[in-house]
Amino acid sequence: MGSDWPLVSLGDYCVKIGSGATPRGGSSVYKEYGEICLIRSQNIYNDGFKSQGLVYIDEDAAKKLKNVVIEKNDILLNITGDSVARVCLAVERYLPARVNQHVAIIRPNPKEFDARYLRYVISSPFMQKVLLNLASAGATRNALTKTMIETLEVSKPPLIIQKNIADCLESLDDKIFLNNETNQTLEQMAQALFKSWFVDFDPVFDNLLASVDFKLESLENRLPDNLKLKAQRRLAVLNSLENAAECKASLIALAHELQAQLPTKEATQAAVQILGKTAETPVKANVSANPKILAQHANTHFPNEFEHNEQLGWIPKGWESKTIDELCKINPESWTKKNAPEVVKYVDLANAKNGSVGEAIEYSFSEAPSRARRILRPHDTIIGVVRPANRSFAYVNEDNLTGSTGFAVVRANNQNCRAFAYFSLTNDDCIQEFTRIADGAAYPAIKPEDVAKTYCVYSNNKILDAFESIAGNIMSGVARNQTQTKTLTKLRDTLLPKLIAGEITINKDI
Repeated sequence: MGSDWPLVSLGDYCVKIGSGATPRGGSSVYKEYGEICLIRSQNIYNDGFKSQGLVYIDEDAAKKLKNVVIEKNDILLNITGDSVARVCLAVERYLPARVNQHVAIIRPNPKEFDARYLRYVISSPFMQKVLLNLASAGATRNALTKTMIETLEVSKPPLIIQKNIADCLESLDDKIFLNNETNQTLEQMAQALFKSWFVDFDPVFDNLLASVDFKLESLENRLPDNLKLKAQRRLAVLNSLENAAECKASLIALAHELQAQLPTKEATQAAVQILGKTAETPVKANVSANPKILAQHANTHFPNEFEHNEQLGWIPKGWESKTIDELCKINPESWTKKNAPEVVKYVDLANAKNGSVGEAIEYSFSEAPSRARRILRPHDTIIGVVRPANRSFAYVNEDNLTGSTGFAVVRANNQNCRAFAYFSLTNDDCIQEFTRIADGAAYPAIKPEDVAKTYCVYSNNKILDAFESIAGNIMSGVARNQTQTKTLTKLRDTLLPKLIAGEITINKDI
């Protein structure tokens, strides 16, 4: 049992405890690509290693850090600043690597400690509190010293029990990681489809090219130079398809059908055939570079000409520019003292990131933050109006949530605009524009009116219905994975302290 497990000083059972250094020259010697990673505190989180912001150094700089070479299964611990005590395992695919002076390497003796188990111990709520208390004892900045780490007392069960505990928790973490990776891929798919239809206008170019039998010279006098260049690029994509000839033949048949305004059985069958074949093609994670997803949706709902629009430039003929508030309500509902529930599940700006909502915090309404006022419904889009560059936005999948007044809540008037509104407001170009117009040097922010007056290209209900059918299904898959991830995370966080304390035992076969 846990009460029988000895408490030992970490330094007595580790073959290495030590931090690195910043290479001479600092950030000026960092490289975007290379063979040797320099791992910094921003890469280390309790839920795992994050590659965002990872930098590289050359061989000369690495040789000067030869005492802090990271090995597989090393434990990486942040030892300074606001991120102090965050901990994760080194990830083998990022080796060889070094650490800077803000990160400590903890390398346990493998005959005494399972590194995975020890990482879970250090990331447990109790040990995190211990480390934060130690780090805050200094006069100026939060910091953990080598001596603090070496004298840290941890529970040491038999090695086989350590392995069983680590296996159990790691199996949950692996599933959580897989769900997160899957959701990133799913959202990339939906983003690529949005870009194809409503930014690059690929189906319109397909229909235009097909109307001239894919002879670019026939478009010489029909398009301005920038559209000619896009037509050339689109033709190159179509030519790169494995079934390029079949695809182009089907598009030509469809173009003839459009021209004649009389649907023919052969053309319809040809279009359906190519749509079916491309729809069955697996989509890779890098879907923006996958031409097959871009070629599968040319149909009679898309025009084959362009016209100039005052707000948006060249857009498909018959389409128009609209502002978001013409399609959606902005901040449609809020809690007041009269209508507020007794309890709210609160989502703040820090809890909505790059498309998903984290674990909401439950408060009684009387004790909730004063900003907990926005009523959120499933399929709402929430956009953080403060520091938009932080990308605090999400597609709401859960009921009974309350958002911060720091969000602009966008609710589509019609079902077929839900996914369309979300991707219109959260694509990179739009977030960059929000960042550009944000007022205030210390507290840059946009207004809900800025979100409301964002222009988007409006096609027609048939196209929006088709987009919602595809993208909406993708977002539903994301929602299912998010729900499962939250359940797994709660289970892991509940088991973690109980397993480490020996309150729960695990059969060694688990």
